[in-house]
Amino acid sequence: MGENYIAEFPDFRLNANPDMLKRWREIFRSKRHITVPARSAVVEQGERARNLYYIENGLVEYTYIDKDGEQRLIEILGDYCVFPLQPMFGKNAMVGTFLALEECTLSVISVEEVLEYLRQDSTLALEFLAEFGRISGGHIRQLSMNTVGTTKRVKQILCLLAEYRLKHTRRGEYPVIGLSQGDLARITKTTRVTITKILSELKQENIVKTTYGGLIVTDLKALQQEAYK
Repeated sequence: MGENYIAEFPDFRLNANPDMLKRWREIFRSKRHITVPARSAVVEQGERARNLYYIENGLVEYTYIDKDGEQRLIEILGDYCVFPLQPMFGKNAMVGTFLALEECTLSVISVEEVLEYLRQDSTLALEFLAEFGRISGGHIRQLSMNTVGTTKRVKQILCLLAEYRLKHTRRGEYPVIGLSQGDLARITKTTRVTITKILSELKQENIVKTTYGGLIVTDLKALQQEAYK
């Protein structure tokens, strides 16, 4: 069929529920906030986790380098997400890298503080465990999902990003995906030539239009139909 196939893109943390981690959100609001520039690593593969981060605003990419030296996308995290959870206990090194896809605002709590909160408050511990279970289950579902072709995969990821952006867009305005074609190619595990071709077709159908540093989705419903038909 001429197309590469990989696991369908996971959306369980890109579109996180703001009602999750309610008590933790209150704590994060009172903690140190940092601004991370686009394309900057927050935590790198092989490091020890010294802090827990909460995304106030922005997109963070989670990838890892496999045994063959290839970079693999695990997921993209949006607002209301915390990371990293898996190596929080013990001295386990990070299995992947968290990279700011765009300028991000993050709240920061040290591992020591997190453990103290968990010891003192069972509600916080239960919230933490529920989030850990959700993430672990999501990654397992991701591995077992049906595969999709390159063109559909690109359109599905554009849908997810546009739906995420729509939550941060004023009524009557179109969602803007502020990622380069190079970023989109890397995220979708394809080439810039393929991204250019797909975007050109979507522009001809008046579904998207390109702008400096990204693209505007002018017909989200049509894009959803293209992606999930």
